[in-house]
Amino acid sequence: MSTSALQFLRYDLDGAMSSPDGGLALDLSEFKCLRSLEVDINQYQSSLTPEVFSTIIHTLNSSPPSTLHDLTMTFTCGHTGGVGHLAQVWKDPTAVQKCQPLEDTLIGLGTPRVFVKIPQAKRNRLAIWSKWICSCFPRLHERKLLRVQCSSDSDDGQGHLGHDAYPRHAAASPDGRYIATSAEDDTIIIWSGMPFSQTVLVEIQCPELRINPLASYTGHIRAFAFSDTGEFLAATNDIDLLIYRVADGSLVTSIQVGGPALSYAWRSDGLDHVILSILGYTGNEPTFVQLPGDPVHSASSPVAFPSLEVFLDGSESVSFLQLSPSGRTVARMQYSEPVTMYTIWRMVDSALAYEVHNWTYRCTEPDVEPSSCASLVGDDQLVVGFSDGTLHWWDISVFPLATTEPHGTLTLHPGGSYPDSAEVTCLSVSPHHSFLLVAYSDHISSHTVSYSDHISSHTVWVLRRDGNLGLGTQSGLRDVKLSLHVSLQGHTRRIAAACFSPCERYVATSSEDDTVRLWSVGDGSLVCTFVDHDITVVHLVFSPDGKTLVSADMVGRVCVHALSMFVRDAPLCLE
Repeated sequence: MSTSALQFLRYDLDGAMSSPDGGLALDLSEFKCLRSLEVDINQYQSSLTPEVFSTIIHTLNSSPPSTLHDLTMTFTCGHTGGVGHLAQVWKDPTAVQKCQPLEDTLIGLGTPRVFVKIPQAKRNRLAIWSKWICSCFPRLHERKLLRVQCSSDSDDGQGHLGHDAYPRHAAASPDGRYIATSAEDDTIIIWSGMPFSQTVLVEIQCPELRINPLASYTGHIRAFAFSDTGEFLAATNDIDLLIYRVADGSLVTSIQVGGPALSYAWRSDGLDHVILSILGYTGNEPTFVQLPGDPVHSASSPVAFPSLEVFLDGSESVSFLQLSPSGRTVARMQYSEPVTMYTIWRMVDSALAYEVHNWTYRCTEPDVEPSSCASLVGDDQLVVGFSDGTLHWWDISVFPLATTEPHGTLTLHPGGSYPDSAEVTCLSVSPHHSFLLVAYSDHISSHTVSYSDHISSHTVWVLRRDGNLGLGTQSGLRDVKLSLHVSLQGHTRRIAAACFSPCERYVATSSEDDTVRLWSVGDGSLVCTFVDHDITVVHLVFSPDGKTLVSADMVGRVCVHALSMFVRDAPLCLE
């Protein structure tokens, strides 16, 4: 076919700009019947530099045929987080000025229709993308000649849903009505918790931080938590506590807390008395504040507890800091080779006061240190993973401790010359504290637990808590032990995330093999595999009824999986 008869032409701007002549514009004079021109602009030219639009302008000015009706500019993202970078590009105040020469050229050509495609942008974000791009081409928008498209590359034709950046957090409301996700695009999305329906109910654009541009603070939502009624959502960026009304996404109150929060606990003390506990950092120091009274309906100010002493002297580093779900216990771990200092703050009765307890532990094995993985099991047990793959735990229900040595130790492998290859990298506690999930960094020989093969970082271990979970033994310690319950084998690459279902019958895992898998805790069998994502899933959360599983991957896509056909409501039998 002669080039003069072509009606559609797709032009790879990346190839043109990487050519030896430095970006030769395409000559359109030979294409007498050309009706539609599509220009692909990949991540490396997505900063809207003058060279990008200059090449397009020269192409359009090369004796453009009068038959040209459509110009399509497709901005693709070549790596993780690319669409988030594109968002920053189009939001930049200088973007209008950069787009003006191209808009002038298009209007001078008789204003063909212009399509701007962002394939990796999520379908639910179309309105905000349209706002940004239309503001860059105001005259084309006014003449109704500009159209913005998102998620045009989805296989199902429905388009992907979610955020346009790396997700930070995910959680479900206690009543199961809502699921929330947040991401580095400073958004919070409230999803319907109903199975068989992935519905965006509210999308919240969190306020940008207007501070010293040289500071490292961001507006990213670090963590959040629903109130016990599910009516409110508390969230923090690096500076402020933000409390939103879930139903409409309106901001109820904003309080400066001075540092990013790591975890929250809402606790009701009476019908009209709500306490929100927030744990985070101010500088290098852990900060714990509470909003006494009702932080939603009153202008209560944060109250810092003077009992939260700081032990940082420059040589120590905080590798673990956690608030228990009840808000009654705070745990901190600091490592300064070869000694680890553990600090527990425990609420005294129901008063707004905490008592502090410290102890130190020196690991006797050479080159072995605590990993960054540790977890509070309720308010009564602290479990810590180590770089040699072992787990140590302490009973913290009674102080002072009878001994600073661990009350229990579990070794899932015999060790080796390179203990770092077996470092604990994932540790999760089941809702009723019956089980723990453990994952490792590299290859682990597991014959000490009756397995003859080598279990890799693709495996998740489910540990069972056995023993006296009651009031304690005569020595003041509760005889709680951890033992191997089952291993979950099937992923082909490193484990990225894992969590228990509310009933503890099932475990959901994700891996760098881009799959999400649902397992039976009873026998370790694989229940089902989800392959919706094409990149690693980094967050997983079950709805409170266990019938919905939500997954969020590295580029912000969120999927809602209905589990009703797979799961049962009956509790897990441990006998």
